[in-house]
Amino acid sequence: MLRTLDPHSNYFDKEEFDEMKTDQRSEYLGIGASIQNYSVGDSVDTYVAATFQNAPAARAGLRFGDRIDEVDGIPMHANLRPEVRDKIRGPRGTLVRVTITRAATGQKDTVKSFATRCRSPRCPTLHDFVRASAIST
Repeated sequence: MLRTLDPHSNYFDKEEFDEMKTDQRSEYLGIGASIQNYSVGDSVDTYVAATFQNAPAARAGLRFGDRIDEVDGIPMHANLRPEVRDKIRGPRGTLVRVTITRAATGQKDTVKSFATRCRSPRCPTLHDFVRASAIST
């Protein structure tokens, strides 16, 4: 009923609302990697889109384009990004084993990473570029 009354509002259940708050805070407990799904025909796979600076994923050697094949021994092929994301997040100190296929070589590799508090990268704002300077007359 609310959607028909106000087209500019959205209803969130508890899980969606918690996810929105996490996104707004730009921090979460995980390995520090941004992931993305790519589809070819009926095949869906999840790839590393970026690792955050000094995050566990970067220190473990995950790189852009690495395909995530398994997390803790569970196959990730055909899983959507939210399902894979939930597997690589967890309480601080959680050991996460990620089996990947390297984009550069096609070699399979298993890397170990620990979940920690990660801050998502943010876009620079005008404040980052403007410097206050004294004006003399």
